[in-house]
Amino acid sequence: EILRLNELRLNSLRGSFLSVLSDHQKPIDDGESYMTPEELEPYRMIGDSAMDLVFSLMQHEGRKLGPTDDFLKLAEEAKHSSQKTPSQEAMKSFMETYQTLPSWAEPEQLKR
Repeated sequence: EILRLNELRLNSLRGSFLSVLSDHQKPIDDGESYMTPEELEPYRMIGDSAMDLVFSLMQHEGRKLGPTDDFLKLAEEAKHSSQKTPSQEAMKSFMETYQTLPSWAEPEQLKR
């Protein structure tokens, strides 16, 4: 009797799960996005202001951070440059600000 009840519950859960999946374009676990490009478009150009400033300054200087460029390497080079461009100053400032854990962060929690 208990086995039969568990089987009924399992079948009910399967049905519920499949109905939730059918509400999406693709199954969640297929490793792909289940949002259309049109749904994603409003999110594409959202960034944070500190990094946006770096990108803007680089672009103004005729430089562009490409997909294979290493921002951390560029920021490290900027830190040691004797005559910094405005974008290098922004990179240095960015790293000084975000390289340190905020006071509310618990390092022991992060290690777990």
